[in-house]
Amino acid sequence: MEINQIKQQLSIYQVLTHYGLTIQQKHINCPFHKDKTPSMRVYGDTNSVYCFSGNCKQGGKVIDAIDFVMYIEGLDTESSSAQAKHEALKKCKELLGVGGNSTNELENTFTQLQNQLKNSN
Repeated sequence: MEINQIKQQLSIYQVLTHYGLTIQQKHINCPFHKDKTPSMRVYGDTNSVYCFSGNCKQGGKVIDAIDFVMYIEGLDTESSSAQAKHEALKKCKELLGVGGNSTNELENTFTQLQNQLKNSN
């Protein structure tokens, strides 16, 4: 699964719900800083969020579903940016049900093996 496919299929609402964040009139309490009133806006049309707080390390950035997972999981502080993005992509695939040994991947592998066997005979 390619990055663009993940971005198209995984909605920001799915991600926010997965992490137990409650959306109130298109806003949430930002999980990246202490928030008394919801300062993070949810944009369903662009599948992103944006924190308006000046006290937020993620404030002032448009954050898509993949980056949100990377930041909330703390992956950006544990490894290089490429490795962090890779780990976030794996987590996003899991949220979509296509990570690791999902049924779809196993079926695709099985079909590919069947085709290889047919072509070798």
